[in-house]
Amino acid sequence: MARVLSVTSLGVLLTLANTSVIDVALPAIRAEFGASALGVDAVLLSYMIVNVVLLLAFGRISDIYGRKRVFILGLAGFAAASLACALAPTVWALAAFRGVLGVAAAAVLANTTALILDSLPPDRVSVALGYNVLTASLAQVAGPLVGGALVSLGGWRVVFIVNIPLALGAAALGFFALPGRNPGPAESFDGWSALYSLIALTGMIGGITASGFQANGQGLLFGGLAVCFVFGVLFVRRQARIAHPLLDLALLGDAERNLAYVTGFIVSGVRFSVVLVVSLLCQTHFGLSPLEAAKRVVVIASGLAVSAPLSGHIMRKTGLSAHLPTIGLGLVVLGLGGLRLQLSHGDAGSSVIVPLFVLGVGIGLFATPNTASILRGVPASQRGVANGLRTMSQNCGSTVFVALSLALIGVALPAQDKVALYITGAAAKALNADAFLMRGFGYAVDFLMLAALGGLAFSGLRLIVRKATSRASESVPNP
Repeated sequence: MARVLSVTSLGVLLTLANTSVIDVALPAIRAEFGASALGVDAVLLSYMIVNVVLLLAFGRISDIYGRKRVFILGLAGFAAASLACALAPTVWALAAFRGVLGVAAAAVLANTTALILDSLPPDRVSVALGYNVLTASLAQVAGPLVGGALVSLGGWRVVFIVNIPLALGAAALGFFALPGRNPGPAESFDGWSALYSLIALTGMIGGITASGFQANGQGLLFGGLAVCFVFGVLFVRRQARIAHPLLDLALLGDAERNLAYVTGFIVSGVRFSVVLVVSLLCQTHFGLSPLEAAKRVVVIASGLAVSAPLSGHIMRKTGLSAHLPTIGLGLVVLGLGGLRLQLSHGDAGSSVIVPLFVLGVGIGLFATPNTASILRGVPASQRGVANGLRTMSQNCGSTVFVALSLALIGVALPAQDKVALYITGAAAKALNADAFLMRGFGYAVDFLMLAALGGLAFSGLRLIVRKATSRASESVPNP
């Protein structure tokens, strides 16, 4: 167990930390390249978008060709792409190389949970998932602390350089530690399905992202959503017709699993967006250094460190696993409410520590049982796809919520002044954008709190569905 968990955790740590580690480096990247807000946003979102659109495809590829092989190749590609990012000559080159990094990350993330399920007996899976989820969550919220320290010490390029030995070391360790068997039968990979899903997801996320920077933003948004709808329909119709679909629609036939996907989408979006919002707020409005800004958000990691392992043990030893996601979401709502209250007072100092800690505890309690409920009952031959869909929905949530949060923060600013999101110090004050930005940060937190309330409602509905399903199964007479 220890060897498999160490390899998968390192893969999760690398790939997910690189989603958030860049948050506190964005002002430094903008300053070095003299980049526009759109260019800086492209650096942030290119990794996330590519990761999202390829997760499902890599889940299916792994089921067919072997999880270990795809996982190790992903880590090797991650090291190569990190080197390219560190040497990037322009902001758009950096955005492109970050996209390549997202391809490699998708190959790794599509396999982490499935490799654990393949390797461990059922009675040890919940604890292993608890530690894996803890690593994932800590990577995402502690990433800014690592990024802040690296940027302060050696500049933003060091953020990518440190990936290289870690990724290569994880690939070497995985070669010896991971099981080499592939549980699935020999099947073909459907490229058309992968293309349809890629275009649909790119249309949705690209439309949301680009709409905030153009005068015809609404047209871009609705155009992107239209592309998503058309190719989404084509994707679903093809899955229903072919013998070996990219996504077995039977996985979506379970109402409880679907609600777990939805709540995972929301919580992941909240988690990523809070880290970004607080990091930017501390630097652009309060003038803190990258490291000082990171120290605020690392409090979330402290809450996760307490609750995520605990949730795995609670699942194993008690009958409360079904209620943990709802309890966790309740704490997320409470933490966001406390954060909004402090921001309304113009305070991002020590007073935000308690609400951010509560938020972290809630996320930690939610994540492990929600993951277990998604993968419960999934055949071994489809775990890669089921896990890929879980990770894709969560990463899609983080990408969409980050794009919406950025749009809300800059909603009162004209397009040419949106670069104020990434300017610090005297240059930021010269733009006279403080009042507009502070209002925008408030809008972003309000949106996240409303989304968390929606997630809490969906989680409550999931409990009702579970009870109804249990009663129905008990009422069926034994033959």
